Amino acid sequence: MYAYGAVRANHFSVAQIFLKSNALQTRPLSKDDVKTRLLGHFGTCPGLNLVYAHTLALISREEEKGNDLKAIYVTGKLPQTSDADDCLRGVVGPGHGAPAILSCLYLEGSISHFYPQYSLDSSGFEKFVRSFSWPGGFPSHVNSQTPGAIHEGGELGYALAVAYGSVMDNPDLIAVCVVGDGESETGPTATAWHAHKYINPAESGAVLPILHLK
Repeated sequence: MYAYGAVRANHFSVAQIFLKSNALQTRPLSKDDVKTRLLGHFGTCPGLNLVYAHTLALISREEEKGNDLKAIYVTGKLPQTSDADDCLRGVVGPGHGAPAILSCLYLEGSISHFYPQYSLDSSGFEKFVRSFSWPGGFPSHVNSQTPGAIHEGGELGYALAVAYGSVMDNPDLIAVCVVGDGESETGPTATAWHAHKYINPAESGAVLPILHLK
């Protein structure tokens, strides 16, 4: 089920980046369906969707066992929580990966919950796809409009540092951090790889860094 969700999220990500209409392809695509200005990097989306799907699968398996897994999915441009208790925290490093995060949030119903106009039907989906990088819609990076977003990052390179900072003095927290190939070449990320030396398992949580090469 989660693999199927990741595949659907990939389709949704492509649609957000390229299409302003006919997102469900109920008719042959035409030039008029394509946005005149394309923002967002699809190359980073499949990996983010895959990690998101597996993170949700992990949470679900633990919940079935009666465990309240505390984790966060970190995606460089933002940290985003899975629930109000900061249980699972995610940090996403790859820039302009918003189409992936928004797609996953739409699939799980979070987007529709906070933005009823993007309902889980054909009409809502068309509006959702068109709204990406569109006036009055979602920008090409995750920002404060995104459900669950805690902090909007700036330049690349700080995802891993944010992930380690979030687990300090928070022993029940797992931070799932996706480090992009571009930001892996930055000084802040090179330094942050040493942050585990400051983590005391008795007092702090854990960071799961994932290097996203593409």
